[in-house]
Amino acid sequence: MLGMLPSFSPSLHNHLRHFPASVNTPFVSGDGRCVPKKVSWHAAAIAETLAEAKGYGFDIDVKGFDWPTFKAKRDKYIERLNGIYERNLKNDKVDYIAGHGRFVSRNEVEVTDSSGGKTTYGADKILIATGILFFSPPGAHPNY
Repeated sequence: MLGMLPSFSPSLHNHLRHFPASVNTPFVSGDGRCVPKKVSWHAAAIAETLAEAKGYGFDIDVKGFDWPTFKAKRDKYIERLNGIYERNLKNDKVDYIAGHGRFVSRNEVEVTDSSGGKTTYGADKILIATGILFFSPPGAHPNY
């Protein structure tokens, strides 16, 4: 069985141990946009809270925002998460295939790696875990 993971979710960890291979973007924790977006959103929420703090009686002097420090810490956090996910996959004996996958037939996925090279993988069953709500395309017959 082959698992295609356009957006890896830690909640899929228990299911992945049953798959011999996983195809994902170069970011094991997703497409490289979700986690940075969430961390940036939290930083914006903190900035908004600090801006409103004086109205609640806090004596706070905000002197600015250091973008390079924030970005470095955010990138380090993402790197740490990717390391955790990669170790979990390795511990569960799941081969991690970095690249973008697309179906070429019902039982085959073509994976394009970062250098443009293409490899086709086949499996009796293929799981697509997008990290979003389940949707069954018309004509698809999910086998639970």
